[in-house]
Amino acid sequence: MNSKILLINFTEKDRDKLKTLSPLVFDRGYMNDLSPINENEKNTRHHNINDEHQDSIDFFSPLPIYEYKIVFVNLHTISSLKKEFLNKTEKLTGQNMIDFIQYWWKHGKIIVAFLGDYSYTDLVHLGILYIKLELVANNDVSVRPSLHSDGIFQLTNQMKSNIKMPTNHYIDILDNKIIVSKEDKSIHYDTKPFLYTRLYGNHNDRNLGIIIESYESSPRVVIVPQFKLNTVFIEKFLFRLGELYPGYLSELSNSNWMNTNTYYPAEINDYDKKIRQTEDQAKATITEFEQQKEEAKNRYISLHGILTQTGDELKTSVLDVLSNIFELDVIDSDIENNALQGEDILIKHNGLEILVEVKGTVSQNPQQAYIGQIWKHVAQYQNS
Repeated sequence: MNSKILLINFTEKDRDKLKTLSPLVFDRGYMNDLSPINENEKNTRHHNINDEHQDSIDFFSPLPIYEYKIVFVNLHTISSLKKEFLNKTEKLTGQNMIDFIQYWWKHGKIIVAFLGDYSYTDLVHLGILYIKLELVANNDVSVRPSLHSDGIFQLTNQMKSNIKMPTNHYIDILDNKIIVSKEDKSIHYDTKPFLYTRLYGNHNDRNLGIIIESYESSPRVVIVPQFKLNTVFIEKFLFRLGELYPGYLSELSNSNWMNTNTYYPAEINDYDKKIRQTEDQAKATITEFEQQKEEAKNRYISLHGILTQTGDELKTSVLDVLSNIFELDVIDSDIENNALQGEDILIKHNGLEILVEVKGTVSQNPQQAYIGQIWKHVAQYQNS
């Protein structure tokens, strides 16, 4: 029997683009965005999905969810689909949610979700636990791929340039234990028996895509942003899955099982795990160095300030450089007005008293008036 794939929120045209993947069978389903429920629905509602939002979700699948090998869900508005599936949908129930949980958690099948403009704050509706979705705060213009380069990561890294920018959601991983390996001190998010790992991130260290994997088998859940063409990602994902796990989608005629590690002893896969652990350790070290770099920049921020600032800000930076970097005894005229007559700063060093007038200028040479002001205040100070 040919493997069945469910496409939720994809058009007939999208399905036609995947005909090259024959003999896989593609069905189409539907799931809408959150919508308010009325009082009657509240009284008869049997599921507990985002009750705080008082929402309901319309859902349609031609067959029970467990009949499909993979489910692709496009969480993005396509206006024509609502009308097309209007008379086919039913309210998503608690049993639907349980079916989704068992689908990937218990039966080892795969869900791929494309995060779009839907207002979901989690993916409990799809049985995906331990994550929270947050609308993006800024319009990121770039994406950082995973440091991993094996398995599905190879594909997602290659697809990075095809992500539609800006993305829609950040992904927070919740209720996870942070496991530190005693052997190599690598760090993982661990929700046994599954591993949650970043696929894509931004430069503020927020997750834009993640993968949930079993320690013993294929990936279970893949959550990614929208791509310029989601169908291109689907096609490449299925082919890559066929290469990595030939027994899972055996129908794909060009599944390149000869170039994978599938039929090697477990020792070979252990090396892949060690490589990923080393990459995780390197990532943690890089993050630590980046934090130390920012702390160092903050310590020397006044050095940058004396090159760019004017007025009181410039004077404050000069005071900081003289006192904290050169460790000189300096007096601020704004604090000790009686110590100076007109000058900004007085330095006392080795029995000398040095008067400092702070001026900021974009001119290549200072004005003569600045020099004259210094001599005037020197004379005043000597006579005081």
